[in-house]
Amino acid sequence: MNIVRITKYKFLENFIFCYLFIFIFSSCTITKHVPEDKYLLRKVKIDILNSNNSNTISKEELYNLLLQKPNRKVFLNYRFYLRLYNLSNQERIDQKIVKKQLKIDNVNLKIKKQNSNSLILDSNYVQKPLKARKLVFGEILQNAGEAPVIYSALKLNRTKEQLKKHLFNKGYFKSEITDSTSVLPNGQIDIQYFIKLRNPMYLNSIKYYCPEILIKSYLDSIQSNSFLKKRAIFDTDNLVKERNRINDFLTNKGFYNFNKEFIYFDIDTNYISNSVNITLGIQNYKKINQINNSFQDLTHKQFKISKVNIQIGDSSKFNNIAKLDSIENSFFKIVNYQPINFKSKVFKNSVLFKKDDFYKKSVAQQTYRSLISLGLFKYVNISFDTLPNNKLISNVELTPSKSQNLSLSFDGTNNERLFGFQGGLDYFHNNLFHGVEKLLISLKSSFEIQLLLTDSKETGISNKPNTTEFGPEFHFYLPKYLLINKIGNLSKHINPVTEFTGAFNIQDRPDYFRRNQELSFGWVFHENKTTTWHINPLLISIVDIEINSDFQTQIESYNDQYILSSFQDHVVAGGVFSFEYNGQNLSYNSNSLYFKTTFESAGGTLFNFHELINKPKNSNTNSYDFLGIRYAHFQKAT
Repeated sequence: MNIVRITKYKFLENFIFCYLFIFIFSSCTITKHVPEDKYLLRKVKIDILNSNNSNTISKEELYNLLLQKPNRKVFLNYRFYLRLYNLSNQERIDQKIVKKQLKIDNVNLKIKKQNSNSLILDSNYVQKPLKARKLVFGEILQNAGEAPVIYSALKLNRTKEQLKKHLFNKGYFKSEITDSTSVLPNGQIDIQYFIKLRNPMYLNSIKYYCPEILIKSYLDSIQSNSFLKKRAIFDTDNLVKERNRINDFLTNKGFYNFNKEFIYFDIDTNYISNSVNITLGIQNYKKINQINNSFQDLTHKQFKISKVNIQIGDSSKFNNIAKLDSIENSFFKIVNYQPINFKSKVFKNSVLFKKDDFYKKSVAQQTYRSLISLGLFKYVNISFDTLPNNKLISNVELTPSKSQNLSLSFDGTNNERLFGFQGGLDYFHNNLFHGVEKLLISLKSSFEIQLLLTDSKETGISNKPNTTEFGPEFHFYLPKYLLINKIGNLSKHINPVTEFTGAFNIQDRPDYFRRNQELSFGWVFHENKTTTWHINPLLISIVDIEINSDFQTQIESYNDQYILSSFQDHVVAGGVFSFEYNGQNLSYNSNSLYFKTTFESAGGTLFNFHELINKPKNSNTNSYDFLGIRYAHFQKAT
């Protein structure tokens, strides 16, 4: 068959290309760009000699502290990027740069003269920009590759200092670090660091000092969850975590002006007993007394939310002639300076501040995320004004994004050297009824040349598109849990979504003609920052197909039930359940967990119902049908 012939030649071409590629790259000397009196760093290794005390030490963190790391390796330790860099020739690069720069200088000289003459005739003339020199091929290779990492004794010593400092922060105050270098005959060098850990320092006691009785009571109430535990190995990371924990707790208890700079640690070490005593203190505000020029202590205050002002758009660009959309009550004030309308419930559901509640930093952050996730605003800014009697006014400034968007895409395709094209038209409205209802309508089509499974001769390939696919689809998103909104705690969820989806697709090719209609309904639950649930209790897909007789004969010859079922009329009626956990945190350089599972079930209810009523099966397929079409019955987990 022609498909086999093309595949065979492509494999041969790829094999020859890979062989030549590896040969060219391997032929370059690995130390080509390393000076004669220098060494290329080949390998760095860290050994912890007494591993019994290394349970709290991460080797990954130690390697991240290295000031010199060997060139990146791919394909079983093959230094691809260094080899790519070595393909360049610096002497030729310098020669070509001089020639190119001379040409560019001459061109820019003409542009300058032209700009000067034009400005004499017209002072408003917009000057032409000067040309920039393009990179020569050698520079492109060097930018794509990686310069050789040349051994530096200075960086080696600085790395040892970095490692020792890190180990000190992990509680190993008296660690010893030595090194060893091995010079290889081919101008390369290996480095090995040896770490000898002494006994770590342990936390002996943790005391709290705070002059304010209220904050001291809060500290006592959360002491059991502290990151600082007696008899644990001293670790400065735990000090940072404890500081952040207390800061988060107090800023969620109304202390609007509090920040972690008010928290300090006094550390007392005893090297004889390998112990550390810690005092965690919270200091007051310091204000200069203008009368006697001395510092005066001010206590930390708790603030309550008294009012929320929401401003939509820029008031400085507001046309007074236009209608000003404004809503105000005892707590909320919404002023809209844009022609785009918004229902007040949009903000009452997304702005989570409550009247006379203590200020909570977490609520402010959650409100920000909720407003951004609506997709209605390009920019969201939340600020606060302080009032007498420890009151706060929240100012929410919103810059709306475009409510409608129309996009057109067009792509070329190449399948087994057979060309085609496909296009799409998308219309999106993110505020259809002024209440964050979203509508997406897509129209996709493609016209391609494809090899037919019934063709066995090369002459059977058409020069014109023989495969056409066309189909509209729509997605409608409602900002609430339709039908289930009052169940349990669902009403407290942020930005609930109910999704309706419909699609119709036609695929026409000489082998067969297929129509596919789909309809689904479900909910999207954002339980928290890391967890998302997708539940579609209703999913209906109807496929009907007309097959060419030659193609029917060919697929029957495969004697494969799965292939045969794929080209038969069928109905899929069921539901889909999906759970997604995303534990990625860009703020920390650590491992993270991403997990997604999907369970799909179809036909179970129909099958049990037909079994119950003893409905006769279709004699041709020996199965039940729905509206005269065979339906799928399965359960699938991913």
